[in-house]
Amino acid sequence: VTKFIQESMSPDLEWQELCERNNGTTRVSPVPRICPDYIHQQQQTQQQLQDCTATEQVELVVSHDHSWTLRTLDGRGGYKTVGGDEFYVVYYQEDVTKTAKEPAEPTAVAWVTDHHNGTYGLQFVTTPFSTQRPITNFYKHPKLKQKRQQTRLRMEVHLQYTCGMGTLYQPLKDGWKTGGMTHVQFHIPDLPFPPRKIESWQHRLEQRGGVIRNLVSSSSNNITSLTPFFHSLFFGDSLVVQMVQSYLEPNRHFDRSKATSQGNPDLPLTLATLPNMIQKFKEMQSGNLNRFSHKKMALIVGSAAWDLLLPATYEGPKLEDHLQACREFIQHIRTEYPNATVLWRLPTAMHVHRANPDLCFHLEVQDEHLPSSHLLNKNAPRNPCVDILRYASTSRVQYLYKQQKRIMLDELNVPVIDLYELSYLSAHWLRQGDAIHYQAIEWNLRIFSEYLFAQQPPALPSSLS
Repeated sequence: VTKFIQESMSPDLEWQELCERNNGTTRVSPVPRICPDYIHQQQQTQQQLQDCTATEQVELVVSHDHSWTLRTLDGRGGYKTVGGDEFYVVYYQEDVTKTAKEPAEPTAVAWVTDHHNGTYGLQFVTTPFSTQRPITNFYKHPKLKQKRQQTRLRMEVHLQYTCGMGTLYQPLKDGWKTGGMTHVQFHIPDLPFPPRKIESWQHRLEQRGGVIRNLVSSSSNNITSLTPFFHSLFFGDSLVVQMVQSYLEPNRHFDRSKATSQGNPDLPLTLATLPNMIQKFKEMQSGNLNRFSHKKMALIVGSAAWDLLLPATYEGPKLEDHLQACREFIQHIRTEYPNATVLWRLPTAMHVHRANPDLCFHLEVQDEHLPSSHLLNKNAPRNPCVDILRYASTSRVQYLYKQQKRIMLDELNVPVIDLYELSYLSAHWLRQGDAIHYQAIEWNLRIFSEYLFAQQPPALPSSLS
């Protein structure tokens, strides 16, 4: 892991060459941006592996109170005493009597808590839209004992980042060969027993107020569904657009009578790009808003992916420029279209371990311990995925999610569409080889029909124990 990350941090000469060829501006940003001095950035980030030893091993610890914890170890087998790792942990209960034709469906995913001392707490939640009902105690009934003999319990631990690599922001990793993600998986193939408590995802969703959330949960004016509106207009990046139409058939909406999108503005949202964003909004949406101004209309807007991955300006760790632009964008829409009800679509989770390593890694390091998929032909054409995912991480998405949610609910009193936790539990519902976009039918359409336009909320079971 250490060698792989050190190679990731080495200069990407092709990236530098492209910058120079394009007169000192990056080729991937929609707004011209000066390419940073790689040597200066390297001096700022080389402390990452000097102050922290990369995680090379993990140990699962089950306490007397049935809590599950990961302990991290370095390459010499010593326990680490610092945090900064980002894990994605998946638990499986598999019936060994059945022949699997497709990859096993995850039973649960763990919410991971960094204790900042080298240990990470695991709290398991069932996966959304799963057909499984996990068994957490095989010894309550004689029939369950027999079931245990037919069930294989296993766990996958995906080490996405180590030593705080996932928290680094633009431009600290510009010029790296990758973003420092490891694509390392640890497998625990035969667990002796399951987690004692697995919370149902529906119960967790109910406890947090559902998919559409308002500032005051008890208010009679709260929005719980988009069904009462005459029509709903969606405006934003590809993640917003794909909430109402299939990426497989861009012109096919899930239900054009209920909701439509007029396209993707292809812009990050900053104070510099705000005029362009407003202009694109007018071009795409103002016709419908003016035509149906006497009707009850919902307007769903959002911006997150571009702002995290390919921002127009370097903002530092707090994204203050983007967040101020969010405020001003909402205020502009409310002023121009006072009869429309505005909702903000919050960020969804990104899962870098699901990205296609043959496209999203640009390494030439030769190491027998690395998967063959990491060893690429240096003459192969460069894939933009390398640049796009350089700053994709759970920690950065989670930060932006919390800040946007605070601004919309607490400052502006704007209802939000909150899919973050659902998407965090749904890495297996991403498109094949994609770390950002979710499947059209299996995920987006179900959210559309069962939550956004549900006649009444689905039944919500309680926690499993």
